[in-house]
Amino acid sequence: MAETTSFCVDAHFTNSVGTQGSEGRFNSASDTAPAGLRLLEEQAAWLGALRAALREG
Repeated sequence: MAETTSFCVDAHFTNSVGTQGSEGRFNSASDTAPAGLRLLEEQAAWLGALRAALREG
């Protein structure tokens, strides 16, 4: 179930969100946050796999 959360961003990210919306990539500013969080999850998984591979040699 979705939960409403609010957060503040600086002008750089405000502009980035606006650009993403005006280019049609996202329907709303609310759609950009989950996309960013998904990227963070993917990066964490990738780094975990890389670290595991490095430990194995």
